[in-house]
Amino acid sequence: MPQIKVGIIGYGAFGRFLHQAWEKLPDLAVTAVSKRRLQPGGLGAIKVYPHWPDLINDPAIDLVVIATPPNLHAEIACAALKASKHILIEKPLATTISAAEQIIRTAEGLPLVASVNFILRYNPIVEALIAICHSGVLGQLRRFAVENYASDSGLPLDHWFWDQEVSGGIFIEHAVHFIDLANQLTDQHPVAVTAFAHRRNPRQEDQVLASVLYSGGLMATHYHHFARPHHLEETSIRLSFDRGQIEISGWIPLAGKLVAMVDPDEIGPLAALPGFKATAEPGHLTATFGINRSKEEIYADCARALMMDLITAIRRPGHRPRVTLADGLSSLLTAVQAREASRQGSHPVVRTNGAPG
Repeated sequence: MPQIKVGIIGYGAFGRFLHQAWEKLPDLAVTAVSKRRLQPGGLGAIKVYPHWPDLINDPAIDLVVIATPPNLHAEIACAALKASKHILIEKPLATTISAAEQIIRTAEGLPLVASVNFILRYNPIVEALIAICHSGVLGQLRRFAVENYASDSGLPLDHWFWDQEVSGGIFIEHAVHFIDLANQLTDQHPVAVTAFAHRRNPRQEDQVLASVLYSGGLMATHYHHFARPHHLEETSIRLSFDRGQIEISGWIPLAGKLVAMVDPDEIGPLAALPGFKATAEPGHLTATFGINRSKEEIYADCARALMMDLITAIRRPGHRPRVTLADGLSSLLTAVQAREASRQGSHPVVRTNGAPG
C-alpha cells in the first residue's frame, strides 16, 4: 500500500519533533515542510516551501499537519480542506468559536479525515484511566484537579505565547489539553465555568485558574502557572471518586498511585494501568503504576499512535479517528468560557447551546 505523503506547516521545535517521531513509521513519509526562514534545499530531498499555500497546493501531499501558532489554524485548515487534503491540527482547534465552526463547516460532507492533536489521549496511562472512569469500578468521578507549574524560561517577553491575539492565552493554548482530558473521563457535560487570571505585567498573563461544573456534579479545576525555572516544572492530576482516588504526575503522565475500596473481583480495570503493583487487604487496595521510559520516548510514542490512528482512518473510511473536530470545538468552548469568566472578574459563564454567555 502506498505511503501517506505528509506536509508539515510550521517547522519549529514541535514540527521537528513530530517529523522525528514519525520517521520510524513505514506507512508515511514527510515529503514537504513550510517555514518562512528555512531555505529550500536545507532538508535534503524534503521540499521546503517558504509560503504555506504552496505546500497545500502540492499535488503529492495527502495529509497536511498544521503546527503553526493557533491564530493561523483556521485559515490554513480551511484552505487545506478545500485543496482536498486530510488535516491534523495542533491544539487548540482555533482561538475563537467562530473560527472553529468555520473549520467544521468546511469539512462537512468532504471525504477527508480531520483531527486535532490531543496527544494525551494516546498515553497508555490516560487510556487506562478513561476505561476505569467509564467502568464504574470506583463509583462516580466527583473531582478532577490539575496543578500545572510550567517553565517560562523558553518564553521571552516577545514570544507569541504571551500575545492573546495569537495564542488565545493560557486557557486556550495550553489548558485545553486538560479540559479535553476531563471531558474524556465523564459522560457529563460542562454547564458553568468560573475563572481567575493574573498578569505579571500588561503583556504576560502567567497564572490562570478555572473551575468547571458538569451536569452530573463533577467539579473540575485547572490551575496553570508559567513562571518557574525549567528544572522545577511539575504537573499533577488528581481524580477523586466515590470509592477511591487516583493521582498521576507529569503533563505527559509517567507514574501514579491509587487507593480504593474494591473487592478482588473488581480489580480488573485498575490492573490495566501500566506497571500496576498493588497491596490488597479485604475491601481495600493501594497501588502504584508507571511507565519505565522517559517522557520524550512516551511523547514520541503518543505522536506515532495518533498518526497511525489517522492513517487507519484515511485507508479505512469506516474508521473514526479518536479525536474529531467536534471534540476540538467542545474543549475550546470551555477554554473560551474560562478566559471570558476571568475577564469578567470570575462571574460564572453558563454553558448555552451556542457560544459562551
